[in-house]
Amino acid sequence: MGDHAETVGQAVRKHFFDYFKPSSYKVDYRLKTVAQLSHIENDFDLIFLDRDCTLHGYHAKQRIPDFEPALQQIKKKSEIVSNSSFDEMLCIVDVFGDLFPVNKLVQFASIASPCLLRFADGNLGVYSYNTETGEFTDLTKNFSQGDRLLEKIIYDFRKPDPTAVQAAIDYNKFTGAIPKEKERILMVGDRYLTDVVCGNLAGISTALVEPVDHASEKVSLILGRWLVDVPVGGLMSRLA
Repeated sequence: MGDHAETVGQAVRKHFFDYFKPSSYKVDYRLKTVAQLSHIENDFDLIFLDRDCTLHGYHAKQRIPDFEPALQQIKKKSEIVSNSSFDEMLCIVDVFGDLFPVNKLVQFASIASPCLLRFADGNLGVYSYNTETGEFTDLTKNFSQGDRLLEKIIYDFRKPDPTAVQAAIDYNKFTGAIPKEKERILMVGDRYLTDVVCGNLAGISTALVEPVDHASEKVSLILGRWLVDVPVGGLMSRLA
């Protein structure tokens, strides 16, 4: 519950006025499920995926077989950006780590720059992120041991804050995985107020999918979806 309360708190503190702009809710693609990404993936160099109720049910431990062909097709250009705690990030890696890199942007007490935590090919990397230049410094040996962190996280960057998505974009440009001059990037998720708003604030395309097994969510999340996210996001997206 703490994760979700912190996400809401950050959203209100940092993006209160963005929530009143129809442009924050622009949806470029409306998909029934992520399986339909196989039809549009050629239009993008990089695809960012939400996890809960986008790829499977809330904190589920298994992948959905019906989605597997599409996920295999897009895996070379897709990544997960997590709002979850580091411990829950490890659970995401357990389920999807053989398919996608998993990203999380955090702040440590001992370093001024944000740090990108990135699981790829089963390994955790820790990279300080220069938000002005888009460059990274590998601090993995100083901050991690195996798949554990040697220092406590003091701040998590959470969607709709676009900083974590921008860090993942810049990392792919920094390593040469995508062209520096192109912005053919897509954010995919099941919620307006986090995923869609985040994508628009990051200046990339957005895709909204119908939520998967949303009844598996906590009661507070279900209420938030149907009392706030769907009516507000739906209205604002029509005005966008």
